[in-house]
Parts: sequence; C-alpha cells; structure tokens
Amino acid sequence: MANIINTIEARLPAISGKVLSNNLDIASEVQQASDFWQNKKETSAGAEAELTKYWESVGWNRSQWSASGTPWSAAFVSYILRDQDFPAQSSHFMYTLDAEKGAGGWSAFSIPKNKDKLVVSVGDVLVKPRSGGDTNAHGDVVYAIQDGAAGLVGGNLSDSVGFVTIGLNPDGTIRDAKDYLVLLKKNPISSFSYYSKKVLFWGGISLLLGAGAFIGYRYYKGLPMLPSMKFNPLPPPPPLPPRKYGSKPPVLLAEQELERRNYENIDYKGEGRDTINGETFSIHVFNGTKDGVRYILRVARENYSDRIVVRAIHLFAQNKNM
Repeated sequence: MANIINTIEARLPAISGKVLSNNLDIASEVQQASDFWQNKKETSAGAEAELTKYWESVGWNRSQWSASGTPWSAAFVSYILRDQDFPAQSSHFMYTLDAEKGAGGWSAFSIPKNKDKLVVSVGDVLVKPRSGGDTNAHGDVVYAIQDGAAGLVGGNLSDSVGFVTIGLNPDGTIRDAKDYLVLLKKNPISSFSYYSKKVLFWGGISLLLGAGAFIGYRYYKGLPMLPSMKFNPLPPPPPLPPRKYGSKPPVLLAEQELERRNYENIDYKGEGRDTINGETFSIHVFNGTKDGVRYILRVARENYSDRIVVRAIHLFAQNKNM
C-alpha cells in the first residue's frame, strides 16, 4: 500500500500559473529553537521541558509521549507555526490532510506537478514520505531564502533539530525538491492576482494624488471647484490635547492668517495620519520659512458628500512632540 503522502500528492492538481504567498514571521521561533538545540539531543538535560512545549502545542500531555520513544517532528513544526493558524497535529500526514482541506487558510500543492510554479516563501512546509509505515512522513519549515536556496528547519533529525536546503530557480520556484512531494502554503495567491493588486493599488494612489493636485491648484488660485467639490466655511478648530505638546501648546491659526503667509516659501515635506478628539485625519506636513505649518485634511467620504475640513496648526520649530 502506498504511503499516504504519495496518495495525497497524486490527487493534488496541476496548477496553471505561479503561486505566491507572504513570508511568515517565524524568525524568533526558529532562532530560539536553534539556540536551544545547539549540541543537544532529545535526552539531554533540559530537553524534556523544551519538548513539552512542542507537545502542548498539539494538545498532548506529558503522559502521552516519551523523550526518546515518541517522534516529535510534527509537534515541532506545529510549535514553530503556532501563531500562523497552522493546523497543529501530532503527525505530518494529519496536518497535510488538514491543509488540503484549507484549514486555517493553508493549502496543499503537489511539488512534482508544480515545482516550476510554486514560489517558495518563509513559513512554507515541505512534506515527504518516510519508510516504515503507510502513514510515516516528515515535514520541514522554510526559515530562510538566500542565494538560490531555501533553508529548512525540522525536528527529530538525529534526535535533535536539524537544517537542510533545497535549490531554487532565479524566480524563487523549486529547482531541486529532493524527496519532498507536498508543499503547504498559508493564504496562497496567484501571481496574476498578486501583481494585479499592486498595479491597482499604485494606480489608485497616482489617481488620488493627481486629483488632489488638481483640486489644490484650483483652490490656491481661487478658481471654482467642481460642482460636487465645494468648501464650506471653516468651523472653529477642535481643541487639541495639551498634554501631547508639553508646556508650549501650538497656536491654532485661522484661514485668514495662513492667507497672509508667503505660500511660495512653504515646501511639502510628507504625509501621515493622526487622531484628534477621536477623529482620524490625513496629515500633510509642510515646512515654511521659519515655522512648520501642518494642514490637517479630513477628506469627504461617499462621493464628497461631506465637506472637506481644513485645519492649520502653527508648530514651534523646537517642539519635538509633534
């Protein structure tokens, strides 16, 4: 009877395009494990406490395992990925089955059918069959990608934690998978969708910046706005929490005071966000001839049905709390 990992791989489909995923943040978990297992075996002093953490991540208590008698490599993988919605299990084939069903946002892919389409990411799990039984398997976690190779970490390798590498192509796909048959990814996405979202995002940013420049120019020149883009009279500026600015609170300026400033000497410096009295604003920071001038713009929602509220704050140049 075939090993269950071979059976799972056989029913996984070939995919039509490249598949990517975000790198997972597992650096601290891998570093901690690497530091602990340096020159240690599963029977070394202190190993029992470390192994207990792995087994607890899959719901096993101390009476269910022994340090040298119970394979702990699947529990190790589950522990390393404990904060990544990984389907924690005590055996590799069980979490592979769970990923095949989409548990926790994880998916399973056939490596033999798709190795030139699977872009390897940190946090991916590669699984292979092992001899000795129909359900015997082993899985390792990708912890680094560098110089055309992916570094993998696994548990219960020579009774300790060990590291292996697989070769990658220049585009990050698999060149040499060794004996691994199944790759598990969290929240995979096709390369078409990935790059389409990037194009749409940056295209949207460019459109917004262009629209903002157009509106700002017309406002600066005193030209009429588009019919749906009218500024209402400025209401009194909201009070700012004085504790944020120490003993020198900023001076709130009315629009009339800004108008008598020399706009030619105000240089654009950057953009950020701030919350004042529970309301979130887009912050545009300018630098004048002497004092910094910060515009706080609340942009209208729903086709500009709200007014755009303009606030100006006179900032002391020496005030570091702003």
